[in-house]
Amino acid sequence: MPLVVVRTSPRPWRGVLILTLLLVSLLGGAATPVAAAHTKRHTTVTQLEHLALSLLNCTRTGGWVQANGRCADRGSGKHSRRLKPLKLSASIADRASRPYAKRMLAAGVCSHYVGYSSIQQHFRNNGFKGSPYGESIGCGYGLTPRQMLIYTELTYQSEQGTGGWHWRNLKDAGFDRVGVGVAVSRKGSRVVFDFYGG
Repeated sequence: MPLVVVRTSPRPWRGVLILTLLLVSLLGGAATPVAAAHTKRHTTVTQLEHLALSLLNCTRTGGWVQANGRCADRGSGKHSRRLKPLKLSASIADRASRPYAKRMLAAGVCSHYVGYSSIQQHFRNNGFKGSPYGESIGCGYGLTPRQMLIYTELTYQSEQGTGGWHWRNLKDAGFDRVGVGVAVSRKGSRVVFDFYGG
């Protein structure tokens, strides 16, 4: 059974495993072929990063990402309060998100603390000294990169009722831009969302 692990700051990963197992049980094995059917053989990392941003902004604007990766009711505010979409920040992606996704993948871990003692240090060491800031990550094992991105967003959405940190990051009106980094290898895939409003 495929597994996605998602973590966010400042809380440790407590509760993520329960959400992930719940999500996998709700989706069952049937969701995997649907997502796999839409996966292109030669999808580039840039295309994956744009997909990740599109999924994130679907939820941010009040839409709802479906198990097949489609967005229902984008921009409608139907499923949650509508916020302006986050703008992609190339500088945050180049200096923070992409290198960190690659670092996690190379280390074979899913953690906010690979080479950093805090999310704040991660931002400051890469030249972003203002606030607010936040980070959400997702890691896939036994999934295509596209499936990992979809499952990651579905897990973020599953926190709507509890106000978990993934949900809070993507619905924080103080953030106006985000760096997105995706890394892919035979070891699996990782995604990093570095939210910023400073």
